[in-house]
Amino acid sequence: EAFERITVPAGAFNALRIKSVIDMTSAAHISGGAYSYTKVCWWSVDLGRNVKCEFAYDYPEGTPDTFGKSATQTMKSYTK
Repeated sequence: EAFERITVPAGAFNALRIKSVIDMTSAAHISGGAYSYTKVCWWSVDLGRNVKCEFAYDYPEGTPDTFGKSATQTMKSYTK
């Protein structure tokens, strides 16, 4: 989607923001068997890895009691 500078606990990095939307149509562990999620990750050009990812889940049949609607992962530290 974009090339931008992002700051996470490990520092500031030039990164590509990449968005994916995944549709799952036959998940046995979900009521109704379907859900989708959107994943946005920032890929550091200098490190050659993700430094942050955000996940947003959508359950058409309603969110199961033990499932979350979103999650975020960030790189906490980096040593050269």
